[in-house]
Amino acid sequence: MQQDKDLTEDDYAKINPTMSSSISNALNFIKNPYKCCEKVLDLVHKLVELIRERREGKSPLYHGESWDLMARLVTFDFIPVKS
Repeated sequence: MQQDKDLTEDDYAKINPTMSSSISNALNFIKNPYKCCEKVLDLVHKLVELIRERREGKSPLYHGESWDLMARLVTFDFIPVKS
């Protein structure tokens, strides 16, 4: 999975021994896990850059919410809960 190569039939059998159609569809979509991860990382970087540009330009958010409120909500969602 950490090599830059397409999944083989052996990989499919190891990952999806029950031949679940949803997992098979996902694996067919991914094809090459390494390249898929690179693409996801690239999309995350583009999203972060878009957020930075919009925040600096003070673009309004959904329903007129403030950037400060968004930052507090995101920070709140990612703070681990201690039990």
